[in-house]
Amino acid sequence: MGAVVITEDVTERQRAEEKIEYFSEFTKNIIESTHVGIYALDRKGTVLIWNRGMVRQFDIDAKELVGRNIFEAFPALEEETLGAAIKAALGRGESFERAGLWHRTRDKGERVINAKVNPLSDASGRLAGAVVIIEDVTERVRTEEKLRTSEERFRTLTANIPVGVFRTTADPAGRLLSANPALAKMFGYGTPEAMYEVPVAGLYLNPDDRKHFIEAVGSSGAISDYEVRLKRKDGAAFWGSLSARVITDEAGKAAFIDGVLENVTERKWNEEALRESEEKYRTLVEQANDGVVIVQDGVFKFANEAVAQLTGYDSPRDLTGKEFAPFVAAEFRELVLEKHRSTMSGEGAPSIFEIAMLRKDGSEVPIEVTSGIIRYEGRPAAIVTVRDITDRELVLDKVKKSLNGTIYAMSKMVETRDPYTSGHQLRVARLARAIAREMDLAAGQVDGIFMAAAVHDIGKISIPEGILSKPGRLTELELNIIKNHPQVGFDILKNVEFAWPITHVVLQHHERLDGSGYPRGLSGDDIPVEARILSVADVVEAMSSHRPYRPTLGVDKALEEISEFKGVRYDSQIVDVCLKLFREKDFGFN
Repeated sequence: MGAVVITEDVTERQRAEEKIEYFSEFTKNIIESTHVGIYALDRKGTVLIWNRGMVRQFDIDAKELVGRNIFEAFPALEEETLGAAIKAALGRGESFERAGLWHRTRDKGERVINAKVNPLSDASGRLAGAVVIIEDVTERVRTEEKLRTSEERFRTLTANIPVGVFRTTADPAGRLLSANPALAKMFGYGTPEAMYEVPVAGLYLNPDDRKHFIEAVGSSGAISDYEVRLKRKDGAAFWGSLSARVITDEAGKAAFIDGVLENVTERKWNEEALRESEEKYRTLVEQANDGVVIVQDGVFKFANEAVAQLTGYDSPRDLTGKEFAPFVAAEFRELVLEKHRSTMSGEGAPSIFEIAMLRKDGSEVPIEVTSGIIRYEGRPAAIVTVRDITDRELVLDKVKKSLNGTIYAMSKMVETRDPYTSGHQLRVARLARAIAREMDLAAGQVDGIFMAAAVHDIGKISIPEGILSKPGRLTELELNIIKNHPQVGFDILKNVEFAWPITHVVLQHHERLDGSGYPRGLSGDDIPVEARILSVADVVEAMSSHRPYRPTLGVDKALEEISEFKGVRYDSQIVDVCLKLFREKDFGFN
């Protein structure tokens, strides 16, 4: 007996298997580490591989999908281009590649993807499945779309703004790289492209100014309001204001200059004309009868001789450099400061108003003030004209006293016809004035309300005494005669020239917010505030006083009436002020 031993050297095979295992692991690592999504399918569409790229992009774990049919896991895939490409690869071995596909995911909605589908073959070359490579480019597409939109908006903006927008090279000669239509128009060219062959230095009236500009912008990296004379295509000169910044390359070297150009020729001409006329203007101002001052930064920069005389100083130089506010009487100081702020901000038109000014000795002098805005020494300033109105105030005071006397006489004339309401109009006037003052209305408006209230029942002069003093209930005809007294009062007063709208207040003092009043049934804001004040004061006084047809109801009942109908018949703010006067400030008709 014996034995036959057969041996085979398997070293090479082991090495080959180890190499296959190594490359298999290597391939797996590459598939798992790549940022793109990769999944592999067998011929039936079963998921064999689902890499981390797919997990990151679509938030679906490999454990959930490996071993499942891709079309069962994602039914919507049947209707997509990608689904058709996968079927073609599995069925016919066709390859597919497409960018910008819309792909419906399970949890992230519709996404934009770049996709590749390649068939897989086994060792014998037979079709074994397919590999799908997906890159989610949704955010990139959105970013690119935003960038396109932004660029389009920028092009639209630069094409339509009235100032020139440009980019040039950073060398002294300069080459224009881009420009908007406004820049071409400014230099007299038909299109921006027509300027691209013209050296930028040739657009300056003095070519050396281009070099000076480059030095200025280069030293700081940016420059604003650099004024220089430029030259149009036809040789005409104009003033331009340049604002620009340097754009550097990766090495930090100046590569481009981006900027804007504004044509300021008209402004420069105006400034020159202003300088030329300043001396003439100063001469006129210094010789003017009215006082003239220029106020800048809150102090007098200039004053003429008339102001010095008005304030009691020996010379205009004594005023220069002093703050202007202390020269205004305390009660007017806040008003003057507010008007000065409004003037300097450009919000208000030149205004005329009256205040009291303090002289050097502390005495007050009434003045009329007119203010406006000018440029003084290159900066905005207020120019103020002051006029002494002492004589005019004396005349006006006499006129006012005369008018008050006339109003008082007219009020008494009505009371002779209706003795039961003696003193009614003046009591109403005092309450109406108190309400107006508490509402902080202007002094002139308060005076107008008082005068209107003092004659508000003047129309009753046309009513027969029998109706005015009738102790019983009025008939409808008699009531209609009574309701006509506001119109009669208006007709009596309409040709008298008052400084305030007295006639309309008299006409409307029986109107009510809800339209229930007379004679015209006005409502809401159609009734002026003066008439709304008078209507409240009239009701409170009337209910508090004795009448032929009833005894007095008392102040408390009157206040209940206006409280009950506050915001309905009577203005809410005015009612609140009236209640405050009686309940907190002890107002009384006595």
